[in-house]
Amino acid sequence: IHRMLEQNDQLESKLQGQIMQLKQFFMARLLQGKITELELPTKMASFNYNQSWNEFTVLSLQIDSL
Repeated sequence: IHRMLEQNDQLESKLQGQIMQLKQFFMARLLQGKITELELPTKMASFNYNQSWNEFTVLSLQIDSL
């Protein structure tokens, strides 16, 4: 039982990392205009984003290195 609980914890940890990557990929596709209006409510719900927003503001910075 202890081993199964450890494996469960490991799988949960991996899943959380993948969810973060999927959220980032979704946001990149959204900002590029690659998400359709039909897809948007489903994707927003699946990533637990607030769907009652009327606006979504994005701030993008690029820091130059020397």
